[in-house]
Amino acid sequence: MAWSPFSAIRPNSDLRHHTGQGQLEDANRALTAEVAERRLVQQQLSELNETLEQRVLERTEAHKKAEQQIRLLMSEVNHRSKNLLNVVTAIAQQTAALSPQEFVKKFSSRVQALAVNHDLLVKSQWRNIDASELISGQLAHFGDLVGKRILFDGPPIRVSPAAAQSIGMVVHELSTNTVKYGALSGKEGRIDIG
Repeated sequence: MAWSPFSAIRPNSDLRHHTGQGQLEDANRALTAEVAERRLVQQQLSELNETLEQRVLERTEAHKKAEQQIRLLMSEVNHRSKNLLNVVTAIAQQTAALSPQEFVKKFSSRVQALAVNHDLLVKSQWRNIDASELISGQLAHFGDLVGKRILFDGPPIRVSPAAAQSIGMVVHELSTNTVKYGALSGKEGRIDIG
């Protein structure tokens, strides 16, 4: 076979094969990259899903705990309300009066004293309270007599909620009696609490 200038132009099957192979390799690389990208996205979605599931579980648990705490608090409020109503009933039964007006006055005064105790107990979150704070609260209606004609002194003492209600009512009753019949019924008397 003689050499011809057109022999170089003749299609080369190796070149066609090589060109097709290159396209396949390019397509394979593109597919591999797309698969890797999809796997990364799938992994990220999986991690986000796990995080979301964990947060849902945490919030569900927190919600359950909050509901349980609310039920506990409602039960405690119910218990304390019943106790308070029992105290009010006892106050009503122990309030002797000659007239309905006198009863209302005495009863209202005693309920106000109970309210002072209750405010102090709420402020202390129903824990022990300072006795001097309790006494000051019960004597607050005497205004500027406290510290002048009504004095109290002694070491700090903390009393339980149950004791605070009883002591508060006793201090209230005794102070009321001192105004009517005792040291505060005149201009010179005084009360020392120790």
